[in-house]
Amino acid sequence: MGDDQNENSVGIALQFGAFRALMTGDSETPETEGWLAQERDDLKGPFQVYKSIHHGAANGDSAAWLANVRPENVVISVGTPNSYGHPTQKALALYKQAGARVYRTDRQGTVTFRGRADGTYTAETER
Repeated sequence: MGDDQNENSVGIALQFGAFRALMTGDSETPETEGWLAQERDDLKGPFQVYKSIHHGAANGDSAAWLANVRPENVVISVGTPNSYGHPTQKALALYKQAGARVYRTDRQGTVTFRGRADGTYTAETER
């Protein structure tokens, strides 16, 4: 890993019974490629909730990564104002291709998922 803070992001895979969520921080493509090469079972989907890598930046998610994670819902943390152009059209197209529902904090405010051990969940948005 280099000196870039994004390359040193910490990710968390959470499991509560059959409910699963994956938070990947600001990781970038080299990290996801490394995780895929490790063939880690804990990162194989489906995940009911997936926090998009690096706010939906172009250097985050890939088709191969999302095919492995298989997210049902993607939450994109987007600040306002947003001078970075997040999320990118590339990331949004990848989420659509993966068949995931997309939630954006810049449009919907706080997004809350409540998971149950049987794998069911509810999703609520601030607006």
